[in-house]
This record gives sequence, structure tokens and C-alpha cells, in this order.
Amino acid sequence: MDLLGKNFLERHDREHLKKSFCEVSGYEEAALLEWDCRPVRGGLELASSIYRLTGKALDSRKCVPWSVILKIKKMVGGTSFDPEGVRFWNREAMAYQTGFLANLPKGLSSPKCYGVFQNNEQENWIWIEDLKDDFDGKWTEEHYAVVAHQLGFFNGAYLSIEPIPGELWLSRNWLRKYVEGAAPLFSGDFLESEQVLVRKFLPDELMENYGQYWKTRNQFLDAIDHLPKCLCHQDAFRRNLFLQKNESGEFEISGIDWTYMGIATIGQELAPLVGMAVFEGDISPKKISSFIDRIIGCYLEGIREVGGNVDEDHVRYCLLATWLYRYALGALSEFLPFLLVGVDPLSFEEPFPETGGDFSEQVDLMSSQFRWLYSEAERLLSYCRL
Repeated sequence: MDLLGKNFLERHDREHLKKSFCEVSGYEEAALLEWDCRPVRGGLELASSIYRLTGKALDSRKCVPWSVILKIKKMVGGTSFDPEGVRFWNREAMAYQTGFLANLPKGLSSPKCYGVFQNNEQENWIWIEDLKDDFDGKWTEEHYAVVAHQLGFFNGAYLSIEPIPGELWLSRNWLRKYVEGAAPLFSGDFLESEQVLVRKFLPDELMENYGQYWKTRNQFLDAIDHLPKCLCHQDAFRRNLFLQKNESGEFEISGIDWTYMGIATIGQELAPLVGMAVFEGDISPKKISSFIDRIIGCYLEGIREVGGNVDEDHVRYCLLATWLYRYALGALSEFLPFLLVGVDPLSFEEPFPETGGDFSEQVDLMSSQFRWLYSEAERLLSYCRL
């Protein structure tokens, strides 16, 4: 057990944990025999801590193994106070607490929620099912195709069956707000010392390309906003998804980390799925074009099966443009605080374990991919504005 786990145990006595276990497990009189608590690492979400609690309990003379996930969400500054913002701190807790996530259309489900408890005015505890991926997270292209189909089914329901949800805590205009977080890089307000630090990691040629993306951002984002809307998870990539087979042998997917969930455009859901598959090495960069074709085809099949109809080039445009602006510009808003203190954000192992903790050699490759994305999205831009 590491330091974080020990600190957690020290903060909560055995009776408190027993009560929590009984609430989340349904065993009213269970006695805890043994248990352990370890942090679950990964991602860049600084406003939350995630723990896996495991152990054994005694109920009616029967030894019951158990495990559960505890996600602790904390209020932080910035957009956390905006219910429609990028990271509204209470969004995920409300989605579970209100039963919203328990009533999603077929295609994408959420873990069972055992309870949401407000520890104080600025902290919520979300107890959820400890899910397992049937393929241990080692997805092939075939698995990605299945997931794309399911996401099409999920998103497509809002074109044909389900009304667009009106909950006030759902994110809206998420991508545009995320991209605007990079504004300080292009405002000209940096001190000379800050510019030196930024250009240490973002050379002139790269910044020139980013500058072009920034100048034209409203054209691309306006075109996305013009197209049909649906409910989106908005962070549906492999590490946030669990692919499983049910008793009938059919594939099902469940999603975690609903912090970004909101109203977005059909096709935007595919950007993190495809972009992270390439970035994390699941799909070779040489296969990007054919992979995109297959993913879009499977996504459209899912939409059609639920009675929806959407233009293929509109989906393609939303995928390409969202991928570009989310990961070329939006991601800069994540890394900017580290750049300004001289820390190389590309050296972090914890958020991106698949990269081995150092993907600085991939910068040229990513830059080339961004230029390709820009060119392809620009080619479709006028068509999507019609």
C-alpha cells in the first residue's frame, strides 16, 4: 500500500468504512474481515482522486470478496463554477445522483453507482462499480470498430428517438471553450521570460502552424456548431471505456469519467477515440486514413440502425476538425501552466503510461498529423457550411 492509500485509511475509521461498504454493497450487516485501498492513477484531472477499495466481508457466515471504486471530486477555481463549462466540478456527481447515467440509450452505459455523498460543500464522494475490460484494454482495430458502432448507436438515438437533454449542468460549446484556454499563447501579453520558456518546448515552426489554426478557429468551430447535435460523452477513448461481452455474446461498452459530458455535434465523439488510439500507439500513423474510414463507416452503421441519418462528410469533418483543435490547441491550455514554470509537460509518465513517460520524440510526428488534419478539414469546410 503506498502513501496515498495509507493517508486515506488514516482519515477514515473502520466504522465509517464499514457503513460505506454496507451502503454500496447491499450487505446490511456485513462485517469487514480485511480490506485495502490503493489510488488509481492516470489522466490529467487535478480536481479528483480515484481509489480502488478491495477486501473480504462476512455476511450470514459467508465470505464475500468485494471491490469498489471511490472517486472524490473537489471544487477548484476557473471554469469549475460554470455549470456549462469545460470542467464543472459537480457535473459527474449530479449525473450519477439524479439517475441520468442510469437511463442512457443503448450503445453506451455507465458503471452502477452505489451512492453519491457530499463530504463537504466542496467535495463529493462517488462510489461506483469496479468495471473490468474483457480484453484487458488491449484493443485491436476490430475492437475499435465495435466501439465506434456502439457510439454511433448511442449518439444516433438523439437524431431519431431521444430528445436533446436540457439539464443545466451538461456542458455546451465545450470544444470552443476548451480551445479558448490557449488564448494566452496568442495574446501577445507574455513577458519575454515566459516566451522563452514556451518556445523551449514549442519551436517557431510549430508556433507558426498553431498560429494559423488559431486565426482560423472560428471558421472551423462555427461549421461544427452548424451541424446536428446529440448527447456526447466527449472523452470516449480506450482508457475511459470498458469493452465487454454479455451473456448473449454481444458487445457492450461502459464509460467512466463523465466530467466533459454534454451537448455536442454528431461525429465529435470520434475525435478522442481515434486521436488517442493513434497517440497511444494502438494504431500505426501509417494506417490513419484507412482507420478513419473504417471507424466512420461503423459509426454511421450504428446511427442508421437506430433510425438516424447524417451526412458522411459532415461526420468526417467533425472528427477531423475536433481532433485538430482539441489536441493541437485545446491541449495547450492543459500544458500551459507547466510551460510557464519551465516543466516539460511531455515528460509526465503518469497521465500517459503507454508512452513510457517520454513522447517528446513524437512532437514532429504529431505536428505532421495536425497539418494533415488541417488540410483535410479545410477541404470539407465549405461543404459543411452549406
